[in-house]
Amino acid sequence: MHLKRFMDNLLPKGSAMIFGVLASTVLAAAVPLPWGGDVAFDHTVSVKKGKARIQATAKNLTAKRIHYVEFCVTLPGDEVCTFKLWSNSLEPSAEVRWALDGRTKAASGEAAQVTISRAFDNPPNLAIFPQKCEEVWPILIQTLLDKGFDPDASDRAAGFMKFKYRNGDVSQYRSNPNAQAMLASYTTAPGGLFGPTPKWFRFAGLTAVVGPSGGGCRVDLRAEMQAWLQQGLVTTEGWHVFPSNYRLEMDTLKAVETQLPKTSGPQ
Repeated sequence: MHLKRFMDNLLPKGSAMIFGVLASTVLAAAVPLPWGGDVAFDHTVSVKKGKARIQATAKNLTAKRIHYVEFCVTLPGDEVCTFKLWSNSLEPSAEVRWALDGRTKAASGEAAQVTISRAFDNPPNLAIFPQKCEEVWPILIQTLLDKGFDPDASDRAAGFMKFKYRNGDVSQYRSNPNAQAMLASYTTAPGGLFGPTPKWFRFAGLTAVVGPSGGGCRVDLRAEMQAWLQQGLVTTEGWHVFPSNYRLEMDTLKAVETQLPKTSGPQ
């Protein structure tokens, strides 16, 4: 079962299981998007001995799909985001929910500041560069090699190349801090109480689709991470795809941009 559906079924709307106590006080805010319009953001935060727990719901109030949105929730006294919450697709009127743990200097969960750190109204894993694809290809390949990805299969004429992660396809999740960091950094998987506890984790690969576009070159990157989950209350045993949060794709496209001859940059 999808984690969002799990949360919907587990908790009644407007409630949160906070440190074993069912709390119903929900703080609501309308958070503005960079291009206009708002996202409704309802949340409940509990704090106990330096540990914080949040249950939050975001709803797209605009008529346009949000391709990626990242919220920063900061409690009083914290110098950085107490929680970072993101979603890589939010259709008009659609909702997404989170339940996460974090650390804080705050004495309570009240007066949290909620802002949008990043948001995209176009796919963030896609860029159009003004250079020809013949110039882009070698820089893209070298950038991915530097990040630990080796070409695995390709059809350059068709504009397709698949890359395999060099540092191992399968890792013991619990004993491998690199696997844990990748799951937290590059996927939308929640952490904390309702986060996954995989037995195995693997970087299933990264696909690059490259082709001409209006005199320039269009690059579309898609990364896939998977985790082996054991049979549980809301999961079936086997490999499960954990959607990318586009961080790896965006970092790669940015690195390619900085290495290309300076013209007008990606569009």
